[in-house]
Amino acid sequence: MQPISKEWHSTVLSRIKVLSDLDIAERRIPQDGRFRVKYKDGTLTCAFSIMPASHGEDAVLRVLDKETLSEKFHSLSLDVVGFSRKKRALSPLHP
Repeated sequence: MQPISKEWHSTVLSRIKVLSDLDIAERRIPQDGRFRVKYKDGTLTCAFSIMPASHGEDAVLRVLDKETLSEKFHSLSLDVVGFSRKKRALSPLHP
């Protein structure tokens, strides 16, 4: 997936805040929430954390239902998320 264009960041964050029952107007304090989405034959639970930052808001979205993920996601590694070989070598999480 390509990175989301900067002009869409606040729109995407607002939508996820609505799904997570968070205050969409609050941008000064950290917020945490979770929501469920339909995925194939079941549902997928996602947790969402947002933190104020100097240039807007930073967000983390975590998928909590590991057993419902496709086989493609079971082999995720640091190289898939864009870490260089040199940085991966420094990580205790990557062989």
